[in-house]
This record gives sequence, C-alpha cells and structure tokens, in this order.
Amino acid sequence: MTAGRGFIALAAVIFGGTNPLWMALTALLFGIADGASLRIQSSGVPAQITLMLPYVATILALILRSVTNRRFRNTLYR
Repeated sequence: MTAGRGFIALAAVIFGGTNPLWMALTALLFGIADGASLRIQSSGVPAQITLMLPYVATILALILRSVTNRRFRNTLYR
C-alpha cells in the first residue's frame, strides 16, 4: 500500500529520468517534505495544511523539471 503516495513515487521517477542518483535524491526530497509535514503539524498548524506539503513539493518539482526541459529543448533546436 502506498497510502496515496503513488503520485509522489511517479513524480520521483519522472524527475529522476534515467539517472538513479537523481531518482534517489528526488525521493529523499519528497521524504523530507513528508517528515517536515508531520513535524510542523505537531507545532499547532492545522493538519489539512501540513498534509499538503509533500504534494505541493511534488508539483513544484514537476514544474521545475518542465521549465528546465523546455529551456533545454529550445537551446537544442536553435
């Protein structure tokens, strides 16, 4: 059971591409975001906001990957 984290795992594979080191670093980044959400939740912030943190980090990473790919493709075809 992935407990709803399948989207995050898929994003780690997409972000990492074919490089296993990047995949591992991306999974570590998403794991840190998940752990931070639990730590922040214990400080009194509402649970709904803190549980969004791993998913927001995932979406931001995918946006960053998309922007860098687009820039790289534009420089190749010029």
